[in-house]
Amino acid sequence: MTDELSERGQIEATAKRLVKLREALGYKSAAAFAREIGMEAAAYRKYERAEVKRIQFVVIGKIKQETQATADWLLWGDDRFLPTHLYKLLITGADSAD
Repeated sequence: MTDELSERGQIEATAKRLVKLREALGYKSAAAFAREIGMEAAAYRKYERAEVKRIQFVVIGKIKQETQATADWLLWGDDRFLPTHLYKLLITGADSAD
């Protein structure tokens, strides 16, 4: 199993959180979510599939701006500062936004 503290482990854990966030917000496809955050679908899918070598902060910024997810949660899984409504969505699931 990959150690989440390693660079590869961090990328894989972030990829899982991205999928969880997208699904909690009700987006059925990575392409729909990518459009929402202003990214090309193919580029965004690489993040969800952990097919990137490094996580670009501009991508985290776009996701943060559009979803209110914190960089701490996206990168490290620290949910202490997530907005309450988003925390609840991530824990319980969400209605479809797509």
